[in-house]
Amino acid sequence: MTEDIETLKTDRWQCLRCGNEFEVVRGEIPVYCENPNCRKKGPFKALSGPYSYFEGKRFVPRRLAEEIMKKYPDLPKEKNAGRIIAREARLALGELARPNYVGSVIRYIKNSEFFMKGEAPAAASEGEKTVRVQISSLITDDFIAEEVYDGVLPSFIVYRFNEGKFERVLEIPGDTLPNGRTVVYTPVDNDHLRKGMVVLPREPKEATFSEVLEDIFGFLLNDRSFDPCGRESDVMLLGLIAAGSWFLDKMKPTLAVKVS
Repeated sequence: MTEDIETLKTDRWQCLRCGNEFEVVRGEIPVYCENPNCRKKGPFKALSGPYSYFEGKRFVPRRLAEEIMKKYPDLPKEKNAGRIIAREARLALGELARPNYVGSVIRYIKNSEFFMKGEAPAAASEGEKTVRVQISSLITDDFIAEEVYDGVLPSFIVYRFNEGKFERVLEIPGDTLPNGRTVVYTPVDNDHLRKGMVVLPREPKEATFSEVLEDIFGFLLNDRSFDPCGRESDVMLLGLIAAGSWFLDKMKPTLAVKVS
C-alpha cells in the first residue's frame, strides 16, 4: 500500500546561509537549500521534528526534557513517571529513538529541580528574555559552585557557606542586565567534555589538604608513562603551583593586589 505523498508528515528546516525556511519529509535531512538563489548544501537547522533535539550529530536531552516537563507539570507526582517520559521521548524522536537517547532524557528530568522538588517550572511571562551563559565554576559571597559530570548530564555542585551543605543544580540564576534580560548560568557542555578530553569530578568528596596533596603527588610520580628523571622535587612543586592557582583564581575578585 502506497501512502499519498500529501499525507506524509514534514518538518521545517532553515538554511543557515540564507535564512530560507522549507519543509522536508520527516526523518530525512535536507540535501540542499530549496531557495533557487542559494542552493547551498547546508549548514541547516531543524526547526521542528526529531532533528530539532540535536546539535549537529549530538543529541541534546535538555531540549526534549523541557518540552516533556512543560507538557506534564504534575509529572513528579506520577508513580510511572519513567514510563511517561520514555513514551513521550520515543514519540518525539520517532526513528531516532535510541535507548541511550531515551535514557538520557529520563535521567535529565529525574535529576532536575523540577522533579526532585516536585514543582513545575514557572512559565515565563510574555516578553521575558534570559541570557544563558555556560561556565565551569562560580564563586560569590554566599556560595561556590563547581561543574561536575556523571557521564550523562553536566550539572553544578553548590556549597552554600551559611547553610554548610551541598546541593546539585542544573542552572544558577544570575543578575538582571540593564536591558532587562536575566542571566542564567549553565554548565559547560561540549565535545571536550563528552569525549573525555576534559575530565571533571562526579561529586564532592570530603578530604584534608594533606590528602589532596598526597593524591596530586601520587598521580604525578606514580605514572609509569612519566619519568621525572630524578627531579621529583621540581615535579611536586609544579603540582603545588597547579593546586595554588585554583585558589588564586577563586580569590582574584577580592584580592587588593594584581596576580599574574
